[in-house]
Amino acid sequence: MRCLAVCQDELVIRMLDEILLPGFEVEFIVEQRPLARRLHDAKVAVTVGDPRRTDTWVKADLGPSTCVIVEDNGKRSPKKILDAVQAAGGTLVYVLGIGKDATSRRAEEFHAEFPDVTYLAMSALFGGPLLTEFSRSLTRSRVQQYQRYFSDADRVLILLHNDPDPDAMASGLALRNVLRRTKTTAIIGAMQGVTRPENQRMVNLLDIHVETITAESMKDYDRIAMVDVQPHYFGEMIERVDLVIDHHPEQPGHATPVFTDVRPDYGSTATILTEHLRAVDVNISERTATAMLYAIKSDTLFFNRQTNRVLLRVHRSVAARGFHSVRRRFLPAARRREMDDRRGDRQRFAHGIGAEPGLREERRRIRAPLLRGYRQRRRPPRDGEGDRADARVSREIRRSGRRRDRRATAGARARVPAA
Repeated sequence: MRCLAVCQDELVIRMLDEILLPGFEVEFIVEQRPLARRLHDAKVAVTVGDPRRTDTWVKADLGPSTCVIVEDNGKRSPKKILDAVQAAGGTLVYVLGIGKDATSRRAEEFHAEFPDVTYLAMSALFGGPLLTEFSRSLTRSRVQQYQRYFSDADRVLILLHNDPDPDAMASGLALRNVLRRTKTTAIIGAMQGVTRPENQRMVNLLDIHVETITAESMKDYDRIAMVDVQPHYFGEMIERVDLVIDHHPEQPGHATPVFTDVRPDYGSTATILTEHLRAVDVNISERTATAMLYAIKSDTLFFNRQTNRVLLRVHRSVAARGFHSVRRRFLPAARRREMDDRRGDRQRFAHGIGAEPGLREERRRIRAPLLRGYRQRRRPPRDGEGDRADARVSREIRRSGRRRDRRATAGARARVPAA
């Protein structure tokens, strides 16, 4: 596709030339001959002309399918240029707003006078990816700092709040992975153990050890980290803390942490820890991914609370590694039945129950490549303590597959007419 661009800023021209090539055949129209010579020496397609004249666009062979980009830097109004483009027959016209004047009000003014022209602000186009990369770099620097601080400690305590919920336990597993430690050198503990039935099922299925901690036993640890909780929760029982990672609003406490990462706009602490893992390129094991997946969904009430773009991006990254069939077993039986009822025909089709012969053949056709892709997927390394949990997860998957096969066979027999 051919593109004509009117820009007077050399930096903008070079940036657009690098972005649009090789998908577009780009040619720039400039008014200054020295700028045209520099661009020509840099092998940029450039033409010298007055973009406010219609004949300039006619000579440039402007057609209805040619894309036109006009720079709006706030110094000179591009309205005469737009009039010339439309007089020459241009229809795909975009105005690229640059600088502090590129606001929504400016876009409305252009739209009122030129309804067919699209106004794009450069800050909106490139600000998102740039801020994402800056945020990741900042997170990487922060994680590397506390990694070095914890590296020389013999014993580390990862402290959770009383009666830990899935978000706290999953965050504890994730922080242990970030610190590259095992359950013998990084203890996950709480002053009161797990009591809720669904959380106990999570502990049993994923083999998570949450030790009971007292104020006296904390003196035996070289470093103390808190996840999903802050020092004010424990009052004066905690004299020192080295790291706090939490998604609740920050509160002053008796002990001042050395490192802090508190993000109240995040829906769960597991989301923060996932960004820490990705920032330093630590592989997430299947067991940890399953725990974090359940933690994100439970703490956000299945994405009904504090859900943003970062949360959804993190959820996609861990959903590809977690075991969904095992995660369902954390829920109470009534909740699982409610989820099954909502699936309805889709679940019956997936399990092959009560489906017509044509649907069963379609299921077999699409299931084979999915299984091959699953077997060929590279398994991430384990986090050092989840061998028994991974074996248990594998058994659950095989067992659920055998149950589905038995139900499908029983359904097929029920449909065979009696002799």
